[in-house]
Amino acid sequence: MGQNINQKGDERNQGTKIVYKIFRTFGFGLLLIGSAILAVTMIIILREALGSTADSFEGYVTIMKDYLNKIGIPNLVFYAQLMVMLGSLILVMSVGRNWFLKTFFIIVFIFMSAYLIYQPEHSVLFYPVVGNVPAGITKVVEPGLKYFNEFDTLIKNYPRLMGGIITALYVIVLSSALYRKRPKRFSVGLIRASLGLITFMTIVSGILIPIAATHIEFIEGFTTSNVYFIGVYVPIAISLVLQTIGSLIGTIFFFVK
Repeated sequence: MGQNINQKGDERNQGTKIVYKIFRTFGFGLLLIGSAILAVTMIIILREALGSTADSFEGYVTIMKDYLNKIGIPNLVFYAQLMVMLGSLILVMSVGRNWFLKTFFIIVFIFMSAYLIYQPEHSVLFYPVVGNVPAGITKVVEPGLKYFNEFDTLIKNYPRLMGGIITALYVIVLSSALYRKRPKRFSVGLIRASLGLITFMTIVSGILIPIAATHIEFIEGFTTSNVYFIGVYVPIAISLVLQTIGSLIGTIFFFVK
């Protein structure tokens, strides 16, 4: 009888492990699709930027919208970014070991979701989503816009600073929540490496530069230049490629413990 109980216990544990693997792999799959789409989209925009076909970020976003309209999916970037966020959330819940960081990440995730919908231009990561949020979603969440705007303008002197702070916090907590001593996964390691790049660029572009640009006219002008755009979004494009590779490895090795 004792042997039967142990056998049932082992079968139950095996079933739990399979469910966990499916859940984890689903997160990798969402991250793979979303980051791949964003990487390709960003490379398209950067290719135009390097060719100097536009003289402002808005110009590059317009170029991207034209490409998306041609393929008939104008909201593609929004959905891709949403997949990246949801994939990251699933990975944190399935891979992360620290429940405090998991809980903290869920809180920051909610705020980042609000920026994705209400004010993507106030986030370095979400700027390409500007104008691509589906009308159906904005209509449903419209009652919450007033409260979000009150939060977003808490720091009166720096209109975009809250977006930079929340974005930096989101990336830092995400990277911390994915950290684990054992077992180490190469796929998660690549994703965390990509988040390191984004963390640096977010702190510089989302926090330090907005503060400096408010007081120094030269920096304010520099933030609208071709050089600034390339300097910010080339590292982000590289990080998206790393996320794509890492999530691809995580998806392929479904049966690896």
